[in-house]
Amino acid sequence: MLEDPAARADFVGRSLAAAELAPTLAHEVEDWLGALSSSALAEWLIGGITFSELPVGADTLCARMAVGEDFVLPPLPNQLFTRDSSVWIGDGVRVNAMARPARRREALHLDAIYRRHPLFAAVGEPAPALEAAIGIEGGDILVVGNGCIVVGVGDRTCAAAVEQLAADLFVRRAAREVIAVELPATRAVMHLDTVLTMVDRDAFACYPVVTTAARTYRLRAGRFSALQIEQLPDLFTALAEALEVPRVRAVATGGDAPAAEREQWDDGNNVLAIAPGVVVGYERNIATMDASPPLALRC
Repeated sequence: MLEDPAARADFVGRSLAAAELAPTLAHEVEDWLGALSSSALAEWLIGGITFSELPVGADTLCARMAVGEDFVLPPLPNQLFTRDSSVWIGDGVRVNAMARPARRREALHLDAIYRRHPLFAAVGEPAPALEAAIGIEGGDILVVGNGCIVVGVGDRTCAAAVEQLAADLFVRRAAREVIAVELPATRAVMHLDTVLTMVDRDAFACYPVVTTAARTYRLRAGRFSALQIEQLPDLFTALAEALEVPRVRAVATGGDAPAAEREQWDDGNNVLAIAPGVVVGYERNIATMDASPPLALRC
């Protein structure tokens, strides 16, 4: 994407604007970054720039008050978690509004790639990014199929964002229902995918301490762009109805209560299904992997 001069100039300008630099310093940094190779530029934009690393320097208050290791442009250590900053639903992609300021520039990167990279530019514009004040992240979004999307509402995704997402999906006919799951607003349950992921057509890895007690709501399209909102008895009944199966099977976090709590923290429920019944997970979560044979999961 950075090989395109117009895309590069726009991207660098938006990145520095998001960093809220003083205008004079931003101009000098922009000139320096503009002269770099694409690979070097990508490295600086993801890895961050400290004042001691900056080869230019305008006489600004922030430069005078900064110590050498203060960041001109903060790094993006969470950039590798690309499932949070954008999400694909059907044949459309949405660039998300990240809840934490430290991650908001990640969305700029994904947005630039989807809009400007030759692999994506030919297929049209992605869905517009949500306003920054309405936080939603991809780790809270689970596409279970059969027209159903499950969204966690907790530490990183707010209820207003779920309503906005549902309305957009219904208008585009990209989903027929959205199931909203209330999550504890704690770091241990950062996203829905820390307590619930799909592992087969009718099976889920889950942390029952959260998923069993979670208040669950179904959103469907109503008349005149309104949403029909219905509280449901429990999450797994809602999932079975959405998938049109008698019941869903569950792989609970393994071990006794302390061990299960530890493995939930270690992302024992956060697995990636690459085929029905075939998942990629973290090898450290031994108790949870040992709990999977009833589903014949291959880990």
